[in-house]
Amino acid sequence: MPGWIFRWICCVFIGLLILEVSTIRTLGQPQTPTSPFDFQPPFEREMNAGEKHSYPVRLKANDFLKLDVVQKGIDVVVRLLGPDRKVMVEVDSPNGSQGAEPMMFIAPADGSYLLEIESPAKTSQSGTYVIEPEHVVPATEQDRALVEIDQLIAQAQGLTNSGKFDQALPISQQAVEKSEKVFFGKRCLVPNTPTSPAPSTIWPFSTNPKRNLPKRNRCI
Repeated sequence: MPGWIFRWICCVFIGLLILEVSTIRTLGQPQTPTSPFDFQPPFEREMNAGEKHSYPVRLKANDFLKLDVVQKGIDVVVRLLGPDRKVMVEVDSPNGSQGAEPMMFIAPADGSYLLEIESPAKTSQSGTYVIEPEHVVPATEQDRALVEIDQLIAQAQGLTNSGKFDQALPISQQAVEKSEKVFFGKRCLVPNTPTSPAPSTIWPFSTNPKRNLPKRNRCI
């Protein structure tokens, strides 16, 4: 197989996987949100090229933090630092200066974490970003699996960006296999919500165009 065809397949494969898992990120039963921040979300702030902003985040062991940092005219890198200030998660999606940088994290221990937002390109234009926390809830086994899949995709994306397509492809396949093992073929009952007046049955990764993905569902 010619090298350029292999590289094209890798890019398309990883792109489709990112799209699918970004859809699965909508998993989560409606709950009363707990804000671990010192500000009232959503929180919007201006940023100039080369700047770095930091925000304390209070988390307890097994807390599942899910948030988006929406870029508006400036490309940012989002990191979460542990209580020891070592990088726990880093997110830099290939979407330029527009769109969301989604982050998911399960805290291993109680402590004061640090959300760090940086504009690494010193020549880029100024812009704004919006921090949109979705929730902080106790992590379930499905949440843990989703975070593991997300980490595999991030690793594959990093290798793809570096041109290491032959290394990225097997990692992407791992993510697909784990996704299928965790989600595929399970029938999930969605509890009543304002947008779901009656329980319904859904199949993640189904080809049914009318499917709806579960929100912190009960799968059987």
